[in-house]
Amino acid sequence: MKTSYERPYLLRMFHRYEYRLFHYGSDLPKQSNNRFRFRGEAFLSLNWKKMNEGGNIYLRLDHERFANLNKSNGERLFNGHRSRFGPGYIFSKKYQIELLYSLQVGRDLILKEAPRDIDHLFFIRAYIPLN
Repeated sequence: MKTSYERPYLLRMFHRYEYRLFHYGSDLPKQSNNRFRFRGEAFLSLNWKKMNEGGNIYLRLDHERFANLNKSNGERLFNGHRSRFGPGYIFSKKYQIELLYSLQVGRDLILKEAPRDIDHLFFIRAYIPLN
């Protein structure tokens, strides 16, 4: 039986709990929040190599939802989501690079005309082992 990395595609689902503590300086109060993150990812090899094989060019697509657990989280439980996509290249099993576009949207109120926080980002992600 083939493992998921021995195929020209890869599908994964993640969930994670986060406790986040923000400290902006000595004169501002500390802030914290709790949230769950739910993410689905898909990788597709564009040259039909295995997902862990060197020389692989692939396309990455993922979508993530955030559920804040604080009492002051407004009217929406899932008040944010992030989508990312872009190409990647695997040099070897240890080294790879991705060029990604990310769209992140946050909103606390249910109303359609409620203000939203929208971020558009382009970034390069390099995976390089530290050992």
